[in-house]
Amino acid sequence: IDTAMTLGAGFPAGPLRWADAIGIDRVLLALEYLVQATNEERYRPAPLLRQLAYAGRTGKAAGWGFFRYDDGEEQHSVD
Repeated sequence: IDTAMTLGAGFPAGPLRWADAIGIDRVLLALEYLVQATNEERYRPAPLLRQLAYAGRTGKAAGWGFFRYDDGEEQHSVD
């Protein structure tokens, strides 16, 4: 997904890397707010996002989210 967005759409970073950088828990909170405020289904968080947040895999600050980070540097993607 990230490769497609950076190479195909010209984004500086893909959505998964972006979520890891700002915190998966923050993304989840923002999406939950948008669902409540707008009542729009398009903002409903994906179940995987909720699972990662509840498991403590909140991104770069936690050491892993969609990707694993050792010493603050990305090591590999997590399947």
